[in-house]
Amino acid sequence: MSPEAIQGLQITSAVAVFGCGILIFYWLITSLLLHWGANLVEIRGGTFGKALLAVPIGMVLAFVISAILMVIPILGQILGLVAGILGQALAMMPIYKTTFGKALGASAIAWVLGFIITIGLGVGLFFVLAALGIFAAAAASSGTMMLLPGG
Repeated sequence: MSPEAIQGLQITSAVAVFGCGILIFYWLITSLLLHWGANLVEIRGGTFGKALLAVPIGMVLAFVISAILMVIPILGQILGLVAGILGQALAMMPIYKTTFGKALGASAIAWVLGFIITIGLGVGLFFVLAALGIFAAAAASSGTMMLLPGG
């Protein structure tokens, strides 16, 4: 195998491992938010383990329903979001042994908090990357930027 092919395989493997790590992190955070939402709406017997089970089932339901509705321009995306919340609630009902109303409340809380956290992380990442860009530009213009080996 050529060195270029080995390097490509290493990069692909690193991206796959990083992607799996992000997926696991997302699953844990979403489960935590769903568990918190279940506690806020006072679902009895709600455990983190149940949330860990409900989240992937709800994600699959939400994906399938959203994929069908996305063919409708603009309105389909809004309906897809609503369907995602409803799908998560439907997945919660048998797992948590609760009513649709409580499951819907917990699901809505989890989705709203997840949205707020995502926006916060996005804004934070934007400012970090902007600051790094400003510092890199300042270092490059002052001539103090160190070159990488081979560069």
